[in-house]
Parts: sequence; C-alpha cells; structure tokens
Amino acid sequence: CAYDKMQNKLWVTGANGIVCCIDWTELKSLIGQKNAVDLIPAPQVLTSFDAGLVNHNGGKVASFLDVHEGFLYVGSYTLGCNGMLRKFDISDVQKPAIMQEWSIPEKAQGMTICRENDKNYIYFSLSANVEDSKLEKYVLDETVSQLKKPLKTIKLPPGCCSTFSIRLT
Repeated sequence: CAYDKMQNKLWVTGANGIVCCIDWTELKSLIGQKNAVDLIPAPQVLTSFDAGLVNHNGGKVASFLDVHEGFLYVGSYTLGCNGMLRKFDISDVQKPAIMQEWSIPEKAQGMTICRENDKNYIYFSLSANVEDSKLEKYVLDETVSQLKKPLKTIKLPPGCCSTFSIRLT
C-alpha cells in the first residue's frame, strides 16, 4: 500500500492486477472506534481499476506501488524477463490515467521514489525466494522507456526483500 498525503488517500494492490483507493481519514476513524480485539469493518472503496500489468506467466498483477508528487506508480514482479512500471495521474481518483511506463528489472518486489538534488530516483528491492536480495537505485528518467543500469546496488541478506517493501526518507 502507499499513502497519498496530498489527497489523504491510501492506495492498495489487490488480486488479479486490481488497484484500490480508500479514504485514509475514514480508515483511521474505523480503527479508532474499535477495541484491539474487535474486527474492523472495511472502509468504502473510492475507486478500483486494472493496472494492466502481467507477470512472467501472463497472469494479471499489481505487485507493488508508491505515490510520489501526486502520481501513482504500480509495478509487476517477474522472473526470467523484465517487469513493467506504470505511472498514473491520480488527480481525479475516480479516473486514474496512464502517463508513462518503463521496463524494469526482473525480481522487483517493492519500490519507493525519492527526490534528491532536483532529480527523482527510484529504489527497487529485488529478490526471488531467498536468493539474490538486493536494493538498486536508478534515475527515474521520463525520457526513456527502460531502466537499464542501476546507479548503485546494495547486497541485502538472503530473502529479506520478500518480507518487506522499502520506504526511504
């Protein structure tokens, strides 16, 4: 999931490539009304849409996402081939519109985007099962269609990318 602080919305990946949006304020109020052992009712889904992404087997996926500077980024996890990252304009949460897409490295399981020195950088956590865990940093270049060579690669303990997504501040 990813929080959109500009619109106070929470974006969540779902089954079969679906991305949903809920109101963060509503979710917080539902949580606040219950005791720790009570079930929390589901908040109203404001919108849901098919991200149009597939994995290496052709199955529909929305594997991970992030919100940055008013845009939603949704990516696909793949093995043996490149994945895809799509950028959506979410200024109208009812009608997310694809703005751009990039080919991304295989095995991407999570991502975050950060602004440093007037440039956007994207960090991917990559692994498959318990092997090859690493963090890769790329310039998020709007003029290319493929993120090819990382600026930096950090080796991580085996299997750690499959258990968490990353958030850098």
